[in-house]
Amino acid sequence: MNGNITNRDLLKVSARLALIQSAWTMSSMQSEGFVYCLSPALQKLFPEKKRLLRVVNHYHLPINTHPFLVSILAGAILKMESEKKSQREIASFLRNGGSGLAALGDSFFHAVLAFASVVAALLTLIWGSVAGVIALVLIYNSVHLLIRVSGIFIGFEKGDATLSEFGKWIDSDKTKALRTATAVVGGILMTLIFLITTSNLVDTWWIAPVSAITILSGFVLNLKRAFWVYVLPAFLFLVLILEVII
Repeated sequence: MNGNITNRDLLKVSARLALIQSAWTMSSMQSEGFVYCLSPALQKLFPEKKRLLRVVNHYHLPINTHPFLVSILAGAILKMESEKKSQREIASFLRNGGSGLAALGDSFFHAVLAFASVVAALLTLIWGSVAGVIALVLIYNSVHLLIRVSGIFIGFEKGDATLSEFGKWIDSDKTKALRTATAVVGGILMTLIFLITTSNLVDTWWIAPVSAITILSGFVLNLKRAFWVYVLPAFLFLVLILEVII
């Protein structure tokens, strides 16, 4: 490890970052929480109290990024501190890196991961709606927690090159392709579920228009990604109610 920072120190920082939003303020946003989370590692890098206070004072600027990706930013900052980068470079990276990760996080977690998790949860409806709800929670959180924990190590390894490296994994083109593919699969699954659950009410000639409508709905929901967060969990809840009633 660079400097005096160990894997244990990085894990301490990562654990604190899980609660960074609890210190959010209107004036500085995530700044106070960010400094508090970095403090176990900063104390190792700057054991002299006066020097530590001078370093901490440089973080008194508005910091705002996606809370699921903040560990990547923190790891990169700690790498830069361990390499004795100038405070001007660190402050510039904080501003640019924070906003860049915020944009990547919004597009990936809300437009792709939440979207894909709900569609994947639909596959478990064969075991009942409770299984669907459990699957939705497990799929989404297993991915986001993995990124939260591993992000600090990725950032610390790459340093100020973190954003360019991370951008290769998640960019706008890949996000759009994954979102569109998920919309199509979601539309097909919704069609199949509808046809299976209402097969005694509809004739077979309805299959084509129903399929077209549900796949089109997938594309519409794809454009308004927030709809998926409410529509499909509500659908799972409706299935649960119908199971209890019937």
